[in-house]
Amino acid sequence: MLNKIANITILCLSSLAIVAAFLFWKVDEGHDHDEHEHEHSHEELVVISDEQRDAAGITMRNAQAGNLQKLIVSHGKISLNGDRIAHIHPKVEGIAKDVKKNLGESVDDGEVIATLESREIAEAKTTYLTALKKAEQTATVLKQENNLYEKGVSSLHDYQTAFHTSGEALLNLELAKQKLQILGMLETEISALPNADSSQLRIYQIKAPLRGSVLSRHITTGELLKTDSEAYVISDLSNLWVDISFYPQDLPYVVKGQTIEISDSNGHQGSAKILYLSPVIDDDTRRAKAIASLDNSDGTWYPGTFVTATTAAESIPVPLTITKEAVQNIDGEDCIFIKNANGFTVRPIKLGRCDGKNWEVLSGIEPNESYASKNTFLLKADHKKDEAEHMD
Repeated sequence: MLNKIANITILCLSSLAIVAAFLFWKVDEGHDHDEHEHEHSHEELVVISDEQRDAAGITMRNAQAGNLQKLIVSHGKISLNGDRIAHIHPKVEGIAKDVKKNLGESVDDGEVIATLESREIAEAKTTYLTALKKAEQTATVLKQENNLYEKGVSSLHDYQTAFHTSGEALLNLELAKQKLQILGMLETEISALPNADSSQLRIYQIKAPLRGSVLSRHITTGELLKTDSEAYVISDLSNLWVDISFYPQDLPYVVKGQTIEISDSNGHQGSAKILYLSPVIDDDTRRAKAIASLDNSDGTWYPGTFVTATTAAESIPVPLTITKEAVQNIDGEDCIFIKNANGFTVRPIKLGRCDGKNWEVLSGIEPNESYASKNTFLLKADHKKDEAEHMD
């Protein structure tokens, strides 16, 4: 009888345990389901139409495998293009009569920027005109002697004398012309001298040898300038140089003609091309100097500006990449915006290495998944606005 009662007791206790376990499982399942529903109901979204997205310039890309560039970061300084700068000295001594250009003004190639009154230029022009007149006279005599010699009236000796005299006059004329050209006069200006006013014979013109801007001026009206006096410094600022220094271990990755990216402290960015790379390591700095050509046709860059130069050394393949612009930090967490039917889902992401343009992705997005790649700061601002409205 006791055994029967014990068996019944054990059976009852087992049944109660099974019922309790079942109830606990149901409660736990309901709890998990509630958590999932709670998480889904609080999923962070940014609602935006395709039209609004396109108008805001938000572009889309698919996450995919790619390459990161190993970067060499160096310091540099923007300087004047050494091939496009001119220190202008007068080629004759004289008194400044008219100063036409001032600091910062633009000049064209061949433009007259100042004039001098010079005895030396007056003598050179007079010598040319005298030689021109002598050459014309001797040419006329030679022509007459030639006609007379052919008719048997003049002797061979007279003809040869006229011939040599004319040749000597032409040589002197050419020498006088060459001197004027050395002093900066053009062929057309020299040809116009016989008809020029005599008061212009003493005028010497200082001309710009290239198109550019006046960097300095050391000439004033009435000042006596000698040939060693620097009147102007002019430089073409549409193309500048970037002076860069590379460590010896970086030199195998740097070659002539390579493109580098530069940026300054104000956020200006641009590209330059290496023109020159020194084969010698400087004893003091222990670096090799390089010079890169920088286009400045828009006047963005200023000589003397310190810049950071970034050189791509080699490509590193990675399984999954996204653009750097795609990532926004939201509440201390790196996030991206994944395309959905109503706009975008804000999703945390784990990142690896970055080359300044692209991020390596460790987790948070699948291959070929569509994400916002540009102007994502607008989505972040919209997201923050929604959060603030919900808090109110």
